[in-house]
Amino acid sequence: MPSRTIVANELATVLRQISHPDRIRLIQKLRAGDQTVNELALDLDISPTRLSQHLAVLRTLGLVELQSIAQKRVYRLAQPQFALWLIDGIDFIAHRIGRVSASDVQHACSKGHGPDRLGRKERLEHAAHHRGHQKLGQHHEHVEQPHEDAE
Repeated sequence: MPSRTIVANELATVLRQISHPDRIRLIQKLRAGDQTVNELALDLDISPTRLSQHLAVLRTLGLVELQSIAQKRVYRLAQPQFALWLIDGIDFIAHRIGRVSASDVQHACSKGHGPDRLGRKERLEHAAHHRGHQKLGQHHEHVEQPHEDAE
């Protein structure tokens, strides 16, 4: 059996690779069953090209498998128990976010920490992230990116 250090390092690598919110949502969605890229893209509101890139990362990690059925390419979780563990983490975070006040969300958005196009859930997640940094005494700067149409 590998040493705990080796296992801990490998787990850290996997967690870094899945740390993108779209990948977490993708794993959560695949927990419901096999789906094609187009089905996933529609449900998750992610372009099929971008979704394919996320799926490639998850396939490399061995978390997602691909099966070709006739003309369809169907994706499924290779490690459904990992998805259950991840869902427990999502439930933990959702509980934490539930304690975030509306003023926290408003404050985060007014400071430019959350684009107006984000939905309520995303704004809450962002505010919770910001609040966590404040509790730890950490400060982080957000650099405003110029809009493409601004010159």
